Amino acid sequence: MEGRGTYKFTSGASYAGEVVDGMLEGEGTYKWPSGQKYTGAYGNDTKYGFGVLTFPNGETYEGEFRNNKYHG
Repeated sequence: MEGRGTYKFTSGASYAGEVVDGMLEGEGTYKWPSGQKYTGAYGNDTKYGFGVLTFPNGETYEGEFRNNKYHG
């Protein structure tokens, strides 16, 4: 994977955004088969920076992430 586009995975997940050297990088949206969705910043293949995580029940977390974890 390389460049900006929409990528679909065998797990049923999908990602729309930038990929650099095979890693999620920059702004993008990742959707899981469960209905969970993350829209925001990525760095080195992890949620890193500001983003919005939406859970299948409709609840959201909006804020900072570092290495795929809530931060701040």
